[in-house]
Amino acid sequence: MNVYAKISTILLLFSVIALAVNLEPIDLTGAAIIQSDTTQPSINEVNYLSNLNQGQTQTISANITDDVNISAVLFNINSADITISSSNSIYSYSYQPIPGDHDVIITANDTSNNQASTSISFTVNDTAPPAIILNYLSNVEFGSPQTITATITDNVNVSQVLLEKNNANTTLTSSTSTYVYSYTPAILGIHTFKIHAKDASNNQNTVTGSFTVSEYLNSNSTIIDSTITPDSEIIDSTVKNSIVNSSTIINSYVENMTVLDGNIVNDILYAGTITYKGKTHSKQNLPLDTIYDEDSYCGDSTCNSNEACYTCAEDCGSCSYQTTVIDELSNKNKLTQLFENIPDNKEIEILADDPILPVTKIQIKITDPITSAKLELIKDTTSSTSSAYRLFQIQTTNLTSDDVGDIYVFFRVKKTWFSENYLTHTTVKLQKKVNSDWDDLTTSYLSEDNTYYTYKSTLTSFSDFRITANETPSVCGNGIIESGETQQTCCRDVGCSQGYTCQGTACVANLCGNGVCDPTESSQTCLQDCPTVCGNGICESNENYMSCAKDCKPPAPRQTTPNTTLTEPSGLAVGGACGNGVCDPNETPTSCPQDCETNLFKSTSLKYAALIVFILVAIFFVLSQLGYFESPPPKKRPIQRPKQIKTIAQPPPQQIQPTTPSVQIPPELERYVDICIHNQIPPSQVKQILTNSGWQPELVDYILQLKRYF
Repeated sequence: MNVYAKISTILLLFSVIALAVNLEPIDLTGAAIIQSDTTQPSINEVNYLSNLNQGQTQTISANITDDVNISAVLFNINSADITISSSNSIYSYSYQPIPGDHDVIITANDTSNNQASTSISFTVNDTAPPAIILNYLSNVEFGSPQTITATITDNVNVSQVLLEKNNANTTLTSSTSTYVYSYTPAILGIHTFKIHAKDASNNQNTVTGSFTVSEYLNSNSTIIDSTITPDSEIIDSTVKNSIVNSSTIINSYVENMTVLDGNIVNDILYAGTITYKGKTHSKQNLPLDTIYDEDSYCGDSTCNSNEACYTCAEDCGSCSYQTTVIDELSNKNKLTQLFENIPDNKEIEILADDPILPVTKIQIKITDPITSAKLELIKDTTSSTSSAYRLFQIQTTNLTSDDVGDIYVFFRVKKTWFSENYLTHTTVKLQKKVNSDWDDLTTSYLSEDNTYYTYKSTLTSFSDFRITANETPSVCGNGIIESGETQQTCCRDVGCSQGYTCQGTACVANLCGNGVCDPTESSQTCLQDCPTVCGNGICESNENYMSCAKDCKPPAPRQTTPNTTLTEPSGLAVGGACGNGVCDPNETPTSCPQDCETNLFKSTSLKYAALIVFILVAIFFVLSQLGYFESPPPKKRPIQRPKQIKTIAQPPPQQIQPTTPSVQIPPELERYVDICIHNQIPPSQVKQILTNSGWQPELVDYILQLKRYF
């Protein structure tokens, strides 16, 4: 090889080395270099109902677009992913959610595995009351227990169950849906009870039941047009058009029965027409115990000692005295009743119908004759309070407690007073003022209408009175703001102001450093309260593929590269930063010299210059091989006889073994694989993640085999 060929060979090798240093391939055709898609899909116009009632249909729709193509859209509902398809950019899903708070996560992926997500929240109101099914004995023998079983279910949760009997409530509890109450009734006759059930959303339901308590349960007959012989016991039967002679009839339906002898019934209510001692009684639901004594029953034309004008007007006549309203004082309301010439053992009934007066009726039995007397019912004009509904006075003139026997006061209380003050209507008491104290009087609940509860109390004398009730015990967490509940005692019912979060039962300020990750905080704004969690499936701001390969994507190559020559990958796909060993697109030799060191051969202009040099050297080399640069032949010299030269045997030329070209592995790819090995991520998963991020499968297999990770 001549001198020129050697020089050409050296220059050619220099050019190859220069081009090899510049790893990025040059597009000689003028076409643009193919870049990978890094733009996330865009999720816009998410429409849904933020608040709906049970049974309504929720429709969630979102406008989702991408600069290339959408590959998959998922709606995560109740922790289950639902794939949503669409022929256009609108993705929609409809369903009927159950009551409660709901969170839905919308996730969109494009064909380059770029992902975007957003979340929505909405509430479904519970409007269905609890369902109640009762099971109990319809007939109970006196002295035997009655067991009432209530099966109560609700679509969310049953918060309270009450059994109401004898105007009193008993709270029932159970760890299942079955509530049981057992007791032994102490009175013969028909017993009525109610089961009240309320759920956590304050939906209420009430079911009524009744049963009969009888002295005997050993007979069940139908007796029509017959004569009942003496000493018979007729139980749970129907008696019509019959004659009864010295027999006992219990818990039976009676119609047109003729009684020949007394003491035949036992405190049972009957219906129909009954002839007793020659007198006919046709009042419906007549209490037959009032005719036990042949000389004392309603309808015998005598107002007996156990009868009154309001219990037996047939014998005692109508209550003749009615009230008149006399406004004697401008600042008070007063009802005044005058009495004249009232004989002893006479019942008096005073009626009142004043919307601002709680007392509706007063019944008094006169024990001593009265010539002239006056009774005044005075209302205190003080407004209702949480401790007292109304105060009133009963004042008398020429009428003392010695002149009267039993005194009954009937009064009513507005239902709104109980709800406004969190009181229980079954705890109402009429209290009498004695010196500076208030003593409870015997008070019983009677009935109710749409506006009022009605009660009855027994008095022994006249004085100042007030109507009170006990508070309903508050229950924190039942969704009702009750008496005594505040943001600091029960935030679960009251709620919290903006900037505060409900913790336990009290509202706590949203402050970084309080040890609670409040709704307004995140790992970016308050790392000490909201620490980063590796493995939660979210690549958080202070995580990258090196610190948490389980959450963050691996680095992605800039473009597709040949099998054995790799381009320099771009910056980290997630969490790229100065010092990571990669010159990211947002870094320069000035801003990050440790990642972007100055390299003469990495200059784009020098890259093209090196290409030109390579072409010139190649031309020069070819021409030199053709002999264009050979020296002219030397002048001929006289031929001399050559000397004998001893030939030395030369070794045969060595065969140059071809070497396998080495594969250059980007350092960030090697770091990522090392991190995956350290975190024991399966190799199949590592390969899938890397190939989805754009790395060549051959290169991934090569490094995994190199690390002996198979």
